[in-house]
Amino acid sequence: MTDGERWVVVDVEATCWHAEEHPALAADQGNETEVIEIGAVRLDPVGAPLGEPFLARIRPRRHPQLSAFCTALTGLTQADVDAAARFPAVLAALFDWAGGDEGLVLAAWGGFDDR
Repeated sequence: MTDGERWVVVDVEATCWHAEEHPALAADQGNETEVIEIGAVRLDPVGAPLGEPFLARIRPRRHPQLSAFCTALTGLTQADVDAAARFPAVLAALFDWAGGDEGLVLAAWGGFDDR
């Protein structure tokens, strides 16, 4: 970590489909998924968690109805996402929680999350 940098590790959940449920959407998940939840933690200079974590659900726009597979996989319900804000508002809240985007370094928790 260099001077002025702030590190945040994010973990996201996204819409998803099983091939038996929605073959076309499942086949093109790389282009069709939408983030439906963001969790994040700030790290201090030695990599220890710092302060309270961030957690927000997001209402999907392109595919607003969660699949049964997605609900089972993520634990999120249709009511959870229906009551949530859209992605731009949640992203703004994440940046606000992180202290702005200047000097912010985001790290993904898993291989899917960096996409």
